[in-house]
Amino acid sequence: MELVVIKKIINCSLLLPLFAAASATLLLTSCATTAQVEISDVAFTDTAIAAEKFAVGPVIQVGGEKISQTGAQMMRNDLRRIVGNKRDYIQMTSLGGIPEYIYSIGSTAERSLPSSVRSRARSNGVRYLLLTELTKNYTSNCIDKHCEDITEDICDCEGKVIGMRVIGTKYFTTSKSRRHAGARYKVLDLKFGKTVWVSRSDNSSSNSNCAESRCCYPPPLPYPCPPSVAQVVLHTSKAAVRKFPRKKFGNQY
Repeated sequence: MELVVIKKIINCSLLLPLFAAASATLLLTSCATTAQVEISDVAFTDTAIAAEKFAVGPVIQVGGEKISQTGAQMMRNDLRRIVGNKRDYIQMTSLGGIPEYIYSIGSTAERSLPSSVRSRARSNGVRYLLLTELTKNYTSNCIDKHCEDITEDICDCEGKVIGMRVIGTKYFTTSKSRRHAGARYKVLDLKFGKTVWVSRSDNSSSNSNCAESRCCYPPPLPYPCPPSVAQVVLHTSKAAVRKFPRKKFGNQY
């Protein structure tokens, strides 16, 4: 008769008392964010952009929970860096002396942008001004429960794994705090006074506290703070900039 040996896999969670709960906080980011181009003027091409100065303007909030000045500054800085990294043909111009953030619920970025910002941009030789129109910002909480089998390997006398058996169950209760944000990215042509390009993108990300038990579903841990709006909008900005006209090489992009 063949000798069968049970080889146990030691899991650190098994060393906890039966009702003990181990907690961890982690940042969970949603799937890859996509953007949808809503307006794209035929004249707004890589060649046209490369021939003119380009600048990032204020974050203009038209919907959602009000954000902080610091959050808006981070969003604007991130967008400036993303544009510079992703589209190296763009002549980025640093535009100082303008507001980082404008709060104008129920309006639009075009109507809310002060004429002084347009004038300052034009005086610096800027033709294309990129605005972030924040349309959505809110948070939500939820409790999620799931369980996993605890297993161990079954080995033969030579140590080869020939099977597996379940020896217990681990129960998890997760407290999630999620932030939802959405924005439109608008390029204004200051020479002709019109919007030549618009892209819309939404994203949500969550922070979680997880409690674990070997007996039953443990009580939920306190909700963590949700990700900051700048962390979430970072993903929408990357998705939007990916939709910018690409530099052409011959007949290929």
